[in-house]
Amino acid sequence: MATDAYEAVIGLEVHTHLLTRSKLFCGCAASFGAGPNENVCPICMGMPGVLPVLNRRAVELALRMGLAAHSHVQDYSVFARKSYFYPDLPKGYQISQYELPLCKGGYIEIGDGDGEPRRIRLVRIHMEEDAGKNIHEADASLVDFNRSGVPLVEKYGLSCATSAPPKDDWRKVISAATSTSRCALRVLRSWAPRPKSKT
Repeated sequence: MATDAYEAVIGLEVHTHLLTRSKLFCGCAASFGAGPNENVCPICMGMPGVLPVLNRRAVELALRMGLAAHSHVQDYSVFARKSYFYPDLPKGYQISQYELPLCKGGYIEIGDGDGEPRRIRLVRIHMEEDAGKNIHEADASLVDFNRSGVPLVEKYGLSCATSAPPKDDWRKVISAATSTSRCALRVLRSWAPRPKSKT
């Protein structure tokens, strides 16, 4: 059978750490570099009876990403429990969005090999909390829960993230990862609240 009878269509699922000072549902620090299990509390550890409270700043950053990527911001979105059992997930579930995400659709434009713009379509942008980190050594397996509960956005169809800890603000992350930074920042500036007139 001829190979040109097929077209490869590749979708990407990409997680991006939102640059907040605290985690998605608690006040623990979301920074990198702390000692193992220093940035934890009963909420991000999933202890019985705790009450998660959504981080407003994380929602604002996710909305800005949606606007920069020309996505449709939903009037209504819902968090749900995604249940699975793994050593780095202390609750046995992850708080995430799926059926009703924060943003739907959208696109970014990147240059192809010849410098021509190519539009990369997005299916969705939704928020979720990160899991912990498994550390495997020669004689033991350890778990560090510092990352557990850190706010993420998950994008389908788009790659604009790095696996290294973020070192700058979200504008520079977008700028370094896409060729649409001027457009993205223009959209973000137009969305930002304008100062009130003195008259």
